[in-house]
Amino acid sequence: AGAALMIFAGIRPQEVERLLWENIAIRDGCVILNSKHTKTGGARHVTILPVLAKWLKFCRDRTKPGPCSPICPKGWTIKWRKIRKKAGWGGRKKSWMPDCLRHTYASYHAKHFKDYNLLQMEMGHRSSSLLRTRYLNMKGISPQTATRFWALTPAKVIEETKPPEEPAAF
Repeated sequence: AGAALMIFAGIRPQEVERLLWENIAIRDGCVILNSKHTKTGGARHVTILPVLAKWLKFCRDRTKPGPCSPICPKGWTIKWRKIRKKAGWGGRKKSWMPDCLRHTYASYHAKHFKDYNLLQMEMGHRSSSLLRTRYLNMKGISPQTATRFWALTPAKVIEETKPPEEPAAF
């Protein structure tokens, strides 16, 4: 759930670590970030887009957390580091930028939804200049790849990573 919130809602890693399941208001369609959760101390609501709703339901159905349960499991920082390392990130040649999933969210959101004002509000920025100068690197992101990004549901990932079935032996 933590990784899904970073990549499909642009929530910072430190903010995700402070969230509880009670901050996920799926019926209202938003993640509630109180001032104590955010980097800047300002509260914000971040829209739960359909792909994120599917990831949150997928995670919640598997872990069955209570409302006061943290989003991130115990030892999250170490587990998250191991996941990144296993994926090939974190070495000298491929360093991991702490907010890279937030940057990914911003770029794909901008390319797909084409609404900078909405994106600025979702990310909690006071002005669009920070968003335009620091966050948006859409090199290589086409409208088609942006559409595929926003359709990357758990079912799609499971389907695409399933090993091919062996032909039946006769």
